[in-house]
Amino acid sequence: MTTEANIRTFRQQLDNIGFCYDWSRQINTSHPGYYKWTQHIFLQLFGSWYNRHAAKAEPIETLVRIFEAEGNIHQECPGDRSIRFSADTGTTGAMRNNSRPSWNTASLTSHMPK
Repeated sequence: MTTEANIRTFRQQLDNIGFCYDWSRQINTSHPGYYKWTQHIFLQLFGSWYNRHAAKAEPIETLVRIFEAEGNIHQECPGDRSIRFSADTGTTGAMRNNSRPSWNTASLTSHMPK
């Protein structure tokens, strides 16, 4: 079945059970007019990070250079401000409550495109 057929079936099922919905407000995320913009914004955002100090997005390579030079001492982790790591020689361990987990900066950047 195609996406359009699935949408028709779903809409018919909702109509059959008496579901009241203003179908003029329907959004079809598989329509090229919709997803071309989601793809556009993804391309704009991918490969960037938000630098709070500069108040703008910057290429991810700048964050990698910062992490390699100084760790995240001046860059807070948005999800958990207690996470800190330094740019020691060799392996860089994450510091949280004086413990040293096994991940390092290489694991932070290994999923990023070259």
